Amino acid sequence: MFVVYDLGWIEAPSVKRGVPVRMGLVWKGDPGVTFVTARTDRIGSSVTRTDHARELRGLAQAPFYETVEWMTLTADGPDDFLELLLGWARFM
Repeated sequence: MFVVYDLGWIEAPSVKRGVPVRMGLVWKGDPGVTFVTARTDRIGSSVTRTDHARELRGLAQAPFYETVEWMTLTADGPDDFLELLLGWARFM
């Protein structure tokens, strides 16, 4: 059983229907197990998430590192432009 440590929604910029968008979420250090979901607020629309990967990067100004969760989002729906909401949750 996981305990939710942090939870939130990040609103992504408007994207054109069917055009893949590459996005990344960044945390200082290692957030542990992370679930990321994407959705639209339009009825009849959907979001597909592919090519998700985790990258650890060192920070030059400190002896720490950051974690980047990369993903490609593609929106499909009845409108030319859709607002995407990117949800994330970190677990301890």
